[in-house]
Amino acid sequence: MGILNWRKVADVEGDALHMKVLIYGDSGVGKTWTASTAPNPVYLLTEPNGLPTIRASNPNAIVVQADEGNGGMDTVRAFLRAAKDGSLARETGAKTVVLDSLNELQRMIRDEIMASKRGNHGDAVFTLQDWGVLTDKMRAMVRAFRDLPFHVVGITHADAQVEEGGPRHLLPMFMGRSLPNEIAGYFSVVGYQYRKQSKGEDGEVVTTRHVLLQGPPTVVSKGLPGLDPVESPNITVWLDKVTKYNPGRKPNSGRSRGK
Repeated sequence: MGILNWRKVADVEGDALHMKVLIYGDSGVGKTWTASTAPNPVYLLTEPNGLPTIRASNPNAIVVQADEGNGGMDTVRAFLRAAKDGSLARETGAKTVVLDSLNELQRMIRDEIMASKRGNHGDAVFTLQDWGVLTDKMRAMVRAFRDLPFHVVGITHADAQVEEGGPRHLLPMFMGRSLPNEIAGYFSVVGYQYRKQSKGEDGEVVTTRHVLLQGPPTVVSKGLPGLDPVESPNITVWLDKVTKYNPGRKPNSGRSRGK
């Protein structure tokens, strides 16, 4: 039994607790901005659209571009190696890794599979077997990032699915019917970000942003003890609330539709 490092969870220092967060929502609701509120974020940008938002929200954030013009999947894998061997933290002071975005990362993996097929056959098509390979590669990639010794924030778009004769379901956007719930299951917090408009005292329309962490069964969501069902989009505040949570109180955690 000497190989095992036994300790009580209560004895784990707050700095050793890493939050793994998946934020999804429609375009323009502020997902990239929310990620910038995490401690010392380093962004792995698979699409360059988020640069203006990051510059406005957190000019001190570190950005590694991994779109097609900046190395693509080779850059993604190099980033992952640097995060694993400790050089990313040493050189940047990073405490949070942000993946922006996960659905674009999946498309990059798909394109890589297609490129390897075209090398042998110019008229290659994406087969059912290729879809299985894509699903396995995406699962492995997300798990590898989730297991890093950092806070991890994954960003993706929202998808809406309507079952025949049933209600409308909101879930993270991924290719593959099973992946949205599987990927959600890899994270400790899953939030649906949205905008809400209301009239202020002067009659002007005010837009506020919120993250749903404990929603109805039709919305994929998952919270942690100490977090409210609906939170403001500030991950550092979430981390502080979870760290200071008193187990003697009734927890506010919850989740729906997902692992």
